[in-house]
Amino acid sequence: LICPKGWILPSDEQTRSIGPNDGSAVYVFRFSPLLGGYYGNHILYNEAKHGYWWDSTIYNGARRYYLNYYDSNLYTKNDGSRFDGLSIRCIQAS
Repeated sequence: LICPKGWILPSDEQTRSIGPNDGSAVYVFRFSPLLGGYYGNHILYNEAKHGYWWDSTIYNGARRYYLNYYDSNLYTKNDGSRFDGLSIRCIQAS
């Protein structure tokens, strides 16, 4: 398991429920992101500049949805390669 007991990796729907997917200040405030970048091709990219967090929703086979923070905004994306190393965030199961 990737998350501790009582916690889950959020789905795309749960990720979007943080708030409007328009980069609003409320959306960013509720998430309070820590910027870890991502790992791909044996290199760490955008460390301390961008944040990337997987969610549990698959998109088109080898792709996944993820939450992306850059330029002071949060966005949901659907083009994450399952071979990239993104951070995870766990939420309490309801």
